Amino acid sequence: MKKLESPALTITLENGAITELCAKGGKNLITKPCPFAELEYCTIRPAFTNEWIRPFPMKQPTFATYSKMEEREDGFKLYYTYNDAEIVLDFDVEIVPEAILFTLKSVETEGERPQVIRFAHVFLDTDGETVATGMSLDLHTMGISYPGLEENQAALVYDHFGYEGRSWAITAAKREDLRENMKKVTKQYVKDILWSDCGGAFSLDRPEINESYMMTFGAFLPGSLVLENVEEWIEMLQDIGITQVDFHGAEDKNFSFGDFEPNREIFPEGRKTFKKLVDRLHEEGIESILHTYSALIGKRSSFVTPVPDKNLGYNRIFTLADDISETATDVPILEDTADISLVLTSYYNSSTYIIWDDEIIEFTELGDHVLKGCIRGALGTKPSAHSKGTQGRNTKCAYYLFTPDVGGPLFDKVAKATAEFVNECGFDAYYFDALEGVWALEGMTLLRTWTAKFINKVAEYTGRSMPMEMSEMNHVLWYTRSRMNAFDYPRRAHKKFIERHAEINRFCQEKNFMTQNLGWWKMGENKPANTSHIERITTDIYDFFGRVAAANGFSMSFQSLSLYDWQKSEELKRSGDRIRRWEKVRLGQELTSEERALIVDCEAYMRPEGIYRASYTENIAQFVDGKASVCIDNPYGKQEPMLIRLETLYTKADAPSKQEKGGVDVDALVLASGVNIKETTTAKTDEFYMLDGTGANDLKTITSRTVTASIADEASPYGNAICFKAKAAKDIGVARFERIFETPIDLTGQYGCGVWVYGDGKGEILNFQLRSPRMYQCGLDNKIIEIDFVGWKYFELYESSDSKVMEYLWPYYYRHMNKDDEFTPLKYDGNIYEWNENMFLTDDPIERNPKHITSEKPDFTHIGYACVWMNNMPEGEECNVKIAGWHSFFTGTNEISDITVKAEEGNIEVKGTLPSDCIVEYSDGRKTAGLGEKWTDKNTPPSWYSSGAKGEVMNNCTASGMITLKPGGNILDISAKAPDGARLRVVCGVKEDKPVISREVK
Repeated sequence: MKKLESPALTITLENGAITELCAKGGKNLITKPCPFAELEYCTIRPAFTNEWIRPFPMKQPTFATYSKMEEREDGFKLYYTYNDAEIVLDFDVEIVPEAILFTLKSVETEGERPQVIRFAHVFLDTDGETVATGMSLDLHTMGISYPGLEENQAALVYDHFGYEGRSWAITAAKREDLRENMKKVTKQYVKDILWSDCGGAFSLDRPEINESYMMTFGAFLPGSLVLENVEEWIEMLQDIGITQVDFHGAEDKNFSFGDFEPNREIFPEGRKTFKKLVDRLHEEGIESILHTYSALIGKRSSFVTPVPDKNLGYNRIFTLADDISETATDVPILEDTADISLVLTSYYNSSTYIIWDDEIIEFTELGDHVLKGCIRGALGTKPSAHSKGTQGRNTKCAYYLFTPDVGGPLFDKVAKATAEFVNECGFDAYYFDALEGVWALEGMTLLRTWTAKFINKVAEYTGRSMPMEMSEMNHVLWYTRSRMNAFDYPRRAHKKFIERHAEINRFCQEKNFMTQNLGWWKMGENKPANTSHIERITTDIYDFFGRVAAANGFSMSFQSLSLYDWQKSEELKRSGDRIRRWEKVRLGQELTSEERALIVDCEAYMRPEGIYRASYTENIAQFVDGKASVCIDNPYGKQEPMLIRLETLYTKADAPSKQEKGGVDVDALVLASGVNIKETTTAKTDEFYMLDGTGANDLKTITSRTVTASIADEASPYGNAICFKAKAAKDIGVARFERIFETPIDLTGQYGCGVWVYGDGKGEILNFQLRSPRMYQCGLDNKIIEIDFVGWKYFELYESSDSKVMEYLWPYYYRHMNKDDEFTPLKYDGNIYEWNENMFLTDDPIERNPKHITSEKPDFTHIGYACVWMNNMPEGEECNVKIAGWHSFFTGTNEISDITVKAEEGNIEVKGTLPSDCIVEYSDGRKTAGLGEKWTDKNTPPSWYSSGAKGEVMNNCTASGMITLKPGGNILDISAKAPDGARLRVVCGVKEDKPVISREVK
């Protein structure tokens, strides 16, 4: 046994494990002992695996066996065996006032060296008055979790980078003192990580890090920020309450990734013009953020064209089998083309570009040992003849961008160019987007070290501490990172997504002591879209967003806003004013912690006299003979609603419709920057029956661990039915059956579905889900039915059910709540959980960002799976439902004209035509007074306005009148000129009788 004592903590090692870890005056924080060091023999997954051709063979990891510990005064040795060979780990120990430091001095063996070593492994109690954490002390020692209040902590080192000299600290303190200890460890003992007083344990001390920002995209999005419109942009930013601007490279159309050359079309003098723009923003107190794609290199970069850099990264070599001229479009190669894939995705490290000498050749087809349909002189390079035997480099690619070599000259050049651009133009902060794309250098296993190396290199060249954000997070990045958790915006389930985002932010802020961001939120035009995949972002959603930020103290971030859209959109201006109000409350610290707690978990509505609790009820009216009705609930006292919105929805269509796409694809700005917009295909002419001709024997069934399920064929009045039975032994668990389409189905335009269901009335839910094979798109199409009925019932399902999905636990979405391993995969195949064999979407269960539910969607030109899930089963009871006639149907736009809405008191008249994707709304929020004046009823009176599919004002559609809602249920009778089946969403917002926070809010 070896006991180590510092003024801050005591650690006891016994039999090769830490058995005791106590902060001064505190209890033992070890919840379960585990080996101090674990030696893993495994496959290091390479950067290029050719996974669409054949799965990469991953072997199960194996571990060395511990044998003994040998103590010495300033350290200890640990002995292990593997395949009859002895391995000795020699550790130095240093005692310092704040911590105990462990350094791996050497690894000695005559046998095979382990590929990975974890050491100083502890499982900690993080809930008490005293706490502890592990901290890396060098660039190559990675933690298995972030620094902070993480239960599972250990140093992680790789033989690839060398084991000797890798250091780790363990520090402990009272809970309120731990961050101060972490600051001291960072400043005094970290060796080669360039720490920043804007990052890690220091980030919470910098208030400017907690301000909100707006992205701008240069020529990619007309109306983005340039020097010519800077005055109008400043006014717009002030109207929204935004104090930072994030300059995104945007397909090299703002500046080029890699060399950071501004787009001369909008910055005529290059960096000189860019600096003038940044300086003007600074004069108004607006900071600038450089939004890079990290180490990745754009196709317009000088590192690519007109002469490609010799150090661009590549996966493999192709050898010319014969001479080719400068015009040849068929290129013969010695290598087998059967190992080449034309399937390219954001996350697949492969490209169709090959560098031969100083020419880039792009191939578009494949023949036997022939690259066909070649584009010569691609990307602005010069076509030239090449001789037999010449070797070409098939470039690495991530997010459709090139990579530099592995840690070589070009890697360094990109880091240096990044810092030079920042310093020359006067930027105030960095956002390192696509940082996870650095995996293309040497693969996912070594990603964390290479990301840390790149950030460290940029910080070194920058020469000053600057706030930094990143799209990737790991232990070492924590030291320089300033703010966390800007998620890509959702397209559906907006409020539920915001709730989940805030939950994750609170968790991370408590655990990792870092400022949190709520974003990236779309604040651009509302694009026309099919109703199943994209939902309009409305004024009450912006209110929700601002309220959550203010209640939790999170900064906000926005994207997709064009000055042109802002100027023509009443809806955006009202939404922007809501953000401004909440931002002023948040940054002005006008709310106490007690007041913030009152509005953390409820909708709220701000008035000059205070903040009210609020409720929004929506229902969908479906017209028959020009008439419809909805029930609107009012949980408060009698009142006129503070918000009413009428929105025409998509409905069933008789004919297929081609999905047209034109202009800038704003939805792709951040999620998949660099993706070429693909042409969509015309839908099939017939509705498709998901289970037609398919019996139970042809379907795959799977359950989570404690659920049993079965399916069987059964006749029904509506054709062959699948009888689906399931029983859950606990209060969680799921069952699923699935049809696999070996040839994916093209369902373009068929975004609705109909189905007959026989219910048992037990309250379970069924999720009718479609998805594509992984190589296309990773999203889901979810449509949920609650079984609160008995007998047969027909459903037509249009809108996404993603909000409902997020109320339950699933194998692909369980929110840190994997109770008793309920959702641990039943089948393990290497390191990959295949979709067609189980319930998982990725290599790891989804615990955090739910964007695969709310943001992504399937590729409806390639539907590969049709599933029916059962969830929310009563514990211990067998559920029994029948499903028949599940089929897709076409959806299309509609028009509703001359709408009248009548309540017991009052009525609303809408004159003119309201097409799909358009709204009429009664609300307040447009700021008509100057910024320095108070917001009052007088200068922001509630009023009606109409808003088109892109947010523009529709002068040919006007609304007037008002209704009064009594407490409880209110039946609204609606009449209109509308075809049978036309659908109208009705939303009403009401507020509590008295403010929950009663004081003037400016």
